[in-house]
Amino acid sequence: MGLINKTPVEKARAEVGKARELLARWEAEQGSAQAELADLQRRAGDDVLDDPDAALRLPRAMGELRDRIDVAERATVSARQRVTVAERAFIAADADSREPAVAAARKALADFDAKTVRLVEQLKAHTGRDYVLAEVLDSLRYGPQTITRHRLPLERALEGMEQPLNALRSLLAGEQPAVPAYPDTVWGPTAVVPAPAYLASVERQAQAAHRNRLEREKVVARIAELESGVVEYETGRFPDNIPRLLEQERERLRNLDEALAQAPS
Repeated sequence: MGLINKTPVEKARAEVGKARELLARWEAEQGSAQAELADLQRRAGDDVLDDPDAALRLPRAMGELRDRIDVAERATVSARQRVTVAERAFIAADADSREPAVAAARKALADFDAKTVRLVEQLKAHTGRDYVLAEVLDSLRYGPQTITRHRLPLERALEGMEQPLNALRSLLAGEQPAVPAYPDTVWGPTAVVPAPAYLASVERQAQAAHRNRLEREKVVARIAELESGVVEYETGRFPDNIPRLLEQERERLRNLDEALAQAPS
């Protein structure tokens, strides 16, 4: 089936798959570069003893591997955020796809109740007497009763549709639903986006964003201090290295801003 013929839910499911594949590739790249660096570091001593020229090659090779690791780490963070965005889009599409059925079930129940009221009023007009539904009498004996034999299937059908929809809407808000009636799209062996893992991921990213916001405030304060020309000799901030420190802090600020911009809202 071509993408153009897929439903919004199917398209969103495909995007989740693509985002996860991208994340897996960068996680593998990060792991591979880390393993290569560890192996190179382990062999470095013997290599230098056996080949003095290795002392010139190894630092460059190690530096390149550290750069690979840094790039892979950054890409992995971004890819993980894309997975969360794709998963959220899937949950939203799943919830939206259920709205028409829920609306129809609500209308069926409302129509049934409206018809009941009309028929009772017609009976009153026809006989000139007052009538009370049996469930009203039951409510006096046993507490509120709003279910009749023909109404019960309609009410249960609506409940069976509303609860999964409400569970999905709670997931989108990053919350546990009041009634955890999750549909199989987010629960069980066939789940596309398992609810527990999704909520845990949202919580981790929210905590990371909070830490980044706090760190950003500190970095902004440090930049302002360095730009003001204040020199703290006891911390080693001498005039000749203030430009270098400023550039380092500005780079950290750019990285923090980038991470915060990519964080799911």
